[in-house]
Amino acid sequence: FYSAFFCDFLGLKELGFISGSGVLLCLISQLITFPALLFLYGCKPIKSFQLKLPLETFWRFFYQRPKVTVGGILTLTLLLLPISLKVNFENNLLKLQDPNLESVKWELNILKDSGLTTYFAALTTQSLDELLQKKKQIEALTSVDSTESIFSIIPNNDHQREELFKKLNDAIRPVDPLLWESSTQTEFLHSIDTLLYRLNNLQEKAFTAGVTEGVEAIDLLINQLEEIRKIRSLSSTEKIESINSQLARFKKDLILSLKSRLEAKLLELNDIPASIQDRYIHKGDYVLYIYPKKNIWDWDELKIFLQELRSVDPLVTGAPVSVYESAIRMKQGFYLVGGITAIIVIILLFLELGSFFQTVLSIIPLGIGLIWLVIWMGFTGISLNLGNFFALPILIGLGIDNGVHLIHRYRETRDPWDMLVTVAPSIILSTLTTVIGFGALSFVRHRGLASFGLIMTLGSLTCLLAALILVPCLLQLKNDKGNS
Repeated sequence: FYSAFFCDFLGLKELGFISGSGVLLCLISQLITFPALLFLYGCKPIKSFQLKLPLETFWRFFYQRPKVTVGGILTLTLLLLPISLKVNFENNLLKLQDPNLESVKWELNILKDSGLTTYFAALTTQSLDELLQKKKQIEALTSVDSTESIFSIIPNNDHQREELFKKLNDAIRPVDPLLWESSTQTEFLHSIDTLLYRLNNLQEKAFTAGVTEGVEAIDLLINQLEEIRKIRSLSSTEKIESINSQLARFKKDLILSLKSRLEAKLLELNDIPASIQDRYIHKGDYVLYIYPKKNIWDWDELKIFLQELRSVDPLVTGAPVSVYESAIRMKQGFYLVGGITAIIVIILLFLELGSFFQTVLSIIPLGIGLIWLVIWMGFTGISLNLGNFFALPILIGLGIDNGVHLIHRYRETRDPWDMLVTVAPSIILSTLTTVIGFGALSFVRHRGLASFGLIMTLGSLTCLLAALILVPCLLQLKNDKGNS
């Protein structure tokens, strides 16, 4: 666990410190309290008893055929080794989450409907000119779908808009109202009803969108049309005069309303509310948000997206950058921790055992057990990911224990079968407690954590099985060779 100190990823360092310190504290507690408890309890003479090896017939079958067992296991392992090549590294963090989470479901729906993600990158500039320049460069990239910046609120073509609005304003001239004729009464009133219906719908949409000025302007037009509808009860002469008057006023108000909307005033930063400015401007820096065109949950697409962005601005940031850099550093940390752990374990074993052969013999169950684990992962389709990859360095520390305990017992008795009978029950029980602890994680809903528990469970069992079968057989072969 302390090997994690050598990596530069803070999360792994903290995990290594907490786990390693916990193991040391448990060791200190056992060394202090266990002897004291034995002393207080009083060590009574132990009556002779016969140790019983679980599944003794099973283990004896292999032990009595050491050459066939070792040769068969090595041959079968080599034949199945290509299956391990199917194990890949899953970089998609979305696939590690609980699929029943509402956030995951919506993210998948967004991907399905649009092919886009909720991830976006960002960069900052110190001037609007630089922002506009990088905006154009970014939008020209093949992996970019769109951008968002202060120019989304203040268009950079405001001067063109001003000229266009001026032309439209000049084109609107006062017109004579259409005089009312009694023959068009039914058709006209029907048109008024249709217009009122559409204005009411438009007013509802403006109210829903929160456009207060639009609601008030539409309400004024509706009131004028309602006054026109009331004229039905007047006599023909009065009706014609009143309608013509109302039409003239209605058209006058409509033209004034249109011309006021076309008064092109250049929008400035001071015209934008502070709450909106805070999204795009911070301490004099201007932010450009960048949205990918492809699904950057996919590692290859994420890599292309960031490579293109960094060709424009190496300091681009955002969630995609954090995920990408964190994943790379975690992988590097895993490889580094695994390598350092293996080297330290081998050195400690050699210093403690003082024998190259016994050191190798202690390591063989770990190596074979890990190979079996990877073969099983390839066979069942279990992938390595950022949630379970740290299981491998942990297994190096845990899986070596079985071989060490067996070798220590062998150094006392020089009898492989006695070694197996006396030590196997203890290491089986110890491994089962480990399996229970990590196996419980296999049932959690987070798929990354569940795969971590599953790998730890399978790895512990494969290392145990390799130790109980191979170590006694190899030691028996050594004894047979010595006797001959």
